[in-house]
Amino acid sequence: MQESELKTSMKQRIFILVIAALMVGASVAVYVAIILSANSTSSADSKVDEALVAELTAQYDEKSAELEKKSTELSDKYFEKFSGYRSKVKSFNAKSVNEGGKIKTEDLKIGSGDELNTDSTGYGAYYIGWCSDEKVFDSSFDDFESPTKLKDPLVVEKDALIEGWYLGVNGMKLGGARIVTIPGELAYGDSYNPCDSESEEKNVPLKFLIMPIKISDEYSKLSAEAQKLYTKMLYAQYGLEYTE
Repeated sequence: MQESELKTSMKQRIFILVIAALMVGASVAVYVAIILSANSTSSADSKVDEALVAELTAQYDEKSAELEKKSTELSDKYFEKFSGYRSKVKSFNAKSVNEGGKIKTEDLKIGSGDELNTDSTGYGAYYIGWCSDEKVFDSSFDDFESPTKLKDPLVVEKDALIEGWYLGVNGMKLGGARIVTIPGELAYGDSYNPCDSESEEKNVPLKFLIMPIKISDEYSKLSAEAQKLYTKMLYAQYGLEYTE
């Protein structure tokens, strides 16, 4: 692969808010969409339908309970194994990573499941994301320092994550574990600094420890339905019309 092909594309920069939603909290991209929509919607058209909000909230709570049950089963299965990788979070030289400009990988365990490529989607993943000073900006643990369980696994979809993720998992097999070192241009570029949101520093290099897992079609469906209901609920709370 040519170095030019490893640069963050404009399309990936457009989707930067989506990865922020997935890695930092699903509401980020939703709120941005709401704000943009609100700018083109008059206050007269933004009357909140309390009955609709209540109905969607109830539906979301019910779907979330179903999803949480499935997530707990997965956490029980993978928590001990994934917890052992917390010690792999180490500081690194940010300058050298950016100067190198390429993805670097270190396999901690070779999986036995299906092999992933840069276009693979529909699999689940537990992860730890950290900065050069060892600051963990997000992880699949409920509390990184004193974890008791794993949160919902990330369900990977097309064009939803930073380019470095897709390049980094290339060649992995489900059930394996890999540390992926990502230069800033293949991470959040000049659009977002997950290490310090108030800093003007951009193109921050990152490391991810990724453990991809096989998830059932049922779980994928539940996850998608819960996310859709959550989005619709937020739109309703702002009195905005939700469209597919």
